[in-house]
Amino acid sequence: MKKRSILLFVVTTGMLTACSCFGINTVKLSDTTRTVFNLTDLSMPGLGEDGATNRNLIPHKEVHFKVHPSYENVLYCDFVTYAELVANTFLIEGTRYECDGTTFTIQNSDGQTFFAAEVNYKNKMIAYAGNITSARLDQMEQVAALGTLLVDAKVTQNTIKQGEVLYTSVYFKDYDFPIYYQNNKLIAPLAFFDSALGSALSLYHIDGFADLVQYSDQSAIEVPITTDNKSVAQKIQAYYEQNGMPEDLRLLERESLYLIMDNFYGLAAHKHIKSMTNYYDNLAISDALLSKDEATRNYSIFEAFAVLNDDHSGITKIAPHWGDKAEYSHRGPLSVDRRLLSQSLVAERNATWGTTPTAYGVDEQVRYSTSGETAYFYFDGFAFDKNLYDPDNRDNLWHTDSYFYFLHQFEAIKAHGGVKNVIIDDSCNGGGVIGIAVKLLALISKDNHGSNFTYNLKTGTVSELAMQVDSNQDGQYDQDDVYGDDFNIYILTSPNSFSCGNILPVSAQFNGTAKIIGKKSGGGECVVGSAQLPSGRSIVHSSIERIVLVKDGRVYYGVENGATPDIDLEYYQFYNLDHVETVIKEANQ
Repeated sequence: MKKRSILLFVVTTGMLTACSCFGINTVKLSDTTRTVFNLTDLSMPGLGEDGATNRNLIPHKEVHFKVHPSYENVLYCDFVTYAELVANTFLIEGTRYECDGTTFTIQNSDGQTFFAAEVNYKNKMIAYAGNITSARLDQMEQVAALGTLLVDAKVTQNTIKQGEVLYTSVYFKDYDFPIYYQNNKLIAPLAFFDSALGSALSLYHIDGFADLVQYSDQSAIEVPITTDNKSVAQKIQAYYEQNGMPEDLRLLERESLYLIMDNFYGLAAHKHIKSMTNYYDNLAISDALLSKDEATRNYSIFEAFAVLNDDHSGITKIAPHWGDKAEYSHRGPLSVDRRLLSQSLVAERNATWGTTPTAYGVDEQVRYSTSGETAYFYFDGFAFDKNLYDPDNRDNLWHTDSYFYFLHQFEAIKAHGGVKNVIIDDSCNGGGVIGIAVKLLALISKDNHGSNFTYNLKTGTVSELAMQVDSNQDGQYDQDDVYGDDFNIYILTSPNSFSCGNILPVSAQFNGTAKIIGKKSGGGECVVGSAQLPSGRSIVHSSIERIVLVKDGRVYYGVENGATPDIDLEYYQFYNLDHVETVIKEANQ
């Protein structure tokens, strides 16, 4: 499930007390220079006159870095240099930044601090609060982007609980690269700063051994650029093919993975893992991650995610220079089991009902029981149409947008007449966009209110994304826009009901909006986190943003456990609508 927040943290500087200077002792770091190029916009559409997609790299600036004598391929810099790299890339007019080597703050034109980071070398941690997205985009553009997703909906966002700690702490005591604190300045590998602050800055760097490039998404390093029509990834691939991946870069890759997973993997406690570093050491994966053999190294990083087996964590993109050009997602055996179950259920469903799917996997037909008292429709993902505001497109949106699909199906059911029960088949729904899930919760509610609450494991803050809908477009957000009082709503679930496909039934059951039938849903309580490793490989993981339930100001946990059915059904009974109707009647007697 994907979530994009437009909330701003307001923080103050001086969150941590700086320690005394330790110096670099006997190690002498040598100087090197890189020309830095910005690739952050290269993945955006834009064709030249000849139709080619290649772009010209524009030099950002020349930047001085340091090199450790034992790690000649690893770029070091101090916090001041890193802050300058970030600020020069993302800050818009009116914002300003300050960095003294220990603290890094960004203020808006009113002097309000909306991002702050600070180093505590004594405790081996960096603390930060806020998000640099606010400096990258005008706030009205962000609201418009959210509005495009949520047309016909009124959105409110609220922080309902604040813990004593308002900043996220990133610990690096297990980081296996030397880092230093000299003259009140942290000096560390460039990849260290990317890993520690990437979730807030969404900025990464990849070294081409001659030039350094900045990017936000891995697709940018695969866009053909310059006159030779080769991408950054292809150029690095050529280097690796000739020289192999240097040992120090293999170590940097592993330590970046560990730093990210130690600090940002949200299900560690749920899976009883205290340290991801120790966890992988005990599984004998650590040494394999450093193997000279490319196949061994690639398999080991697959295994590092497969053993987590939470269906949110895995490899999403394999850069070409890793020797495997396949573009696929690699997760654990749980994903395989669910995929097999999903295939079986879809085959059973098709054998029972037939299917007339649209391009987005929704089905055009509502099915009815013999009595006509029970209606059924299914949906297998939370989709949204990016062109919602085109008035000529509105009548067709139900083919491409889950909210309008629900609206279309419920209106068809009302027009049919005589229906008491509506079964929403969520049994093969692997998730999607959280904003759509909240919108659907409002649409099927009794009070025109849908909510999603997230608990940040690091900050102790619970935030709410709430919505109301105006489905009849009368300008009022009231009970006439929703269907919770019109029908008895049931949601059919299975272990395949994952992520948003799990959040919908769990929240609806918790709020009394719907009852659950079928088998327990499949969990997936964490918002997806993403990161880029120094090699350019993309990973996703269950992040520290955890979905929770809130009622009367009290926070409830356990979303990962799924929704327990109010009415249990065997799989072979899922799509026998007359039988399900009988079971529902018996349960309500």
